[in-house]
Amino acid sequence: MYRSAFKRFLILSLVSFCVIGFAAAELKAESLWREAEEESAGQSIFSETKGHKIGDIITILIIENSTAVQKATTQNKKSSTVGAKAGTGPLSFIPNISSSTSGDFSGDGSTTRSGTITAKISARVTKIYPNGNLAIEGKRSIRINDEVQDITINGIARTLDITSDNTILSTFLADAQIKYKGNGVVGTVNRPGVIKRVSDWLF
Repeated sequence: MYRSAFKRFLILSLVSFCVIGFAAAELKAESLWREAEEESAGQSIFSETKGHKIGDIITILIIENSTAVQKATTQNKKSSTVGAKAGTGPLSFIPNISSSTSGDFSGDGSTTRSGTITAKISARVTKIYPNGNLAIEGKRSIRINDEVQDITINGIARTLDITSDNTILSTFLADAQIKYKGNGVVGTVNRPGVIKRVSDWLF
């Protein structure tokens, strides 16, 4: 009888130990899963402590829109009057003379320019500042038939603004300089004529 009771006690103890161990393992797994979810949810799309060195490549996504309006107005008025009285004595043949002139000039002109640049260009790290900011510079030249398009960009990037896939928007660059130049048929057509350039220089 004692042996049977002891056997049941061992079986119950073993079952209880297994149940408690399984429950503890499940709770630990759930805790780890929650920690992983929280870490994943809180992870930014931007890199946090990724190190960079001079010569590293960073992809810049150029999305820029600009509009410039220039207006000029010129007004000039001028008038003059010249007169001489009739001569007397030996100079009596000189008649009474008077003359007046006036001029009025006004000019008004305006120029509106707008442009949009969308491109993807790889840039190199050229300098690393003590605070961790990066000076980057990139250039791309594209030739299509007889049209050559050159894009250059440089600026200062924060490492926090560089995404996990090693890209950065051009709008996040400090002291950014973006230059776009096209040579060819399209560039020639877009260039103002000689008369327009002379007019802009004069007025």
